Amino acid sequence: MRDKLSNMIAIEDLTFSYPGKKPVINGLNLHVDGGAIYGFIGANGAGKSTTIRNMLGLLEPRQGKVYIMGKEISTAKLEIMQKTGHLIDAPAFYGHLTCLENLQLLHCYYKFDRSRVEAVLKMTGLWEQRRLLFSKCSTGMKQRLSIARSIIHQPKLLILDEPLNGLDPEWVVAIRNLLKEINQQGTTIFFSSHLLSEMEKLATHVGILKDGHLTLELPMQTLLAQHQQLQVTIFLDRTEQLHTLFNNGHIQVKQTFNDNSATFRLDNKTQLHLLLQTLITNNYRILDLNTDQPGLEEIFLHYNS
Repeated sequence: MRDKLSNMIAIEDLTFSYPGKKPVINGLNLHVDGGAIYGFIGANGAGKSTTIRNMLGLLEPRQGKVYIMGKEISTAKLEIMQKTGHLIDAPAFYGHLTCLENLQLLHCYYKFDRSRVEAVLKMTGLWEQRRLLFSKCSTGMKQRLSIARSIIHQPKLLILDEPLNGLDPEWVVAIRNLLKEINQQGTTIFFSSHLLSEMEKLATHVGILKDGHLTLELPMQTLLAQHQQLQVTIFLDRTEQLHTLFNNGHIQVKQTFNDNSATFRLDNKTQLHLLLQTLITNNYRILDLNTDQPGLEEIFLHYNS
């Protein structure tokens, strides 16, 4: 077992169930190194939000322990929360207060420099709307205000459940870049997201949750390097007999389509050359060709199947 004191987050043998239900989390072990951006993924209902609620001390596990910054959340919650920013569920603020006023209220708890209110509103593109009542804000603005709240006290750790929800494409990119910048300044980030293409661009580490426990926990680059197969789609004048031609050897036909195209998964470019040579030798006419390598989305589907 890894040393819990050396991790920013350490979850050990965590099991949690709602009353009268089977366990949502079942013997979960998870570790986040300081300085990491840890992407947490799983299918709907896999237990991501429940795990995050256990991390923040909002739920009490049936067994197991959660350590944040080397301290157990159940006994040091107030101290830990002073150094942690979080975003869970739908944005919750006072509807009759403005964006500015909602953030100013946080000074009573976090004791940050008052200039931080203006700074985080500008970081999240809300300075011009600072006088707008929260109840009048759009979904995307409410989400950005939640992000502003989570970083206002310059936390050592950010725990974010679906931080990109409700954002338009421009702000998805902007918040991704903001989180990278915050991480470079020393903040560890743990986040869940269903936008796997964005997670691939942002996360340094990834954990895949299935049936209440991790099926995988690796640095992102290690995971991608382990799945460097080429996926090749070739458009042909016909697709008859392709399965007979290839599936007896090292090259396998993954799928054929009605538009006379076929997709192959290859281990290397040598196999691609062999594939093309075989097609030409057997009088197939190649009309077009596309190559791609599996990203996090394809890898997740593989591990979650």
